[in-house]
Amino acid sequence: MNIKSLFTVLIVLVVGIVGAFAEAAPMGSLKQETKAFIVRYASNTPEKVIDAAIENIKSIGGELTHRYTLFKGFSAVAPVDAIYALKAEESPFLQDIEEDQLVTIADQPKLEDTRW
Repeated sequence: MNIKSLFTVLIVLVVGIVGAFAEAAPMGSLKQETKAFIVRYASNTPEKVIDAAIENIKSIGGELTHRYTLFKGFSAVAPVDAIYALKAEESPFLQDIEEDQLVTIADQPKLEDTRW
């Protein structure tokens, strides 16, 4: 056997061994991208409309993180598809869906920079 043939056999063996120990992901195990978002409804929205939206989010793997009392709405973490489905419902009560994220004021001084 020449060196080239020996090298080829070695490569095939290594690939075969690695492939034998590799596990395929089970069907449906691939996680969908999730996002945190806030849903805001009009002040005249019946509670049953909000309850139904929350149940829809939960039924497709979402999680309610907060139900607001200052305004009608809630925040949740759910697959991106759930957010699109909620928007597609075109409820006359739905006012806004936005990503839940940290908001800061630009050029805010750091605490250690302040002299009190």
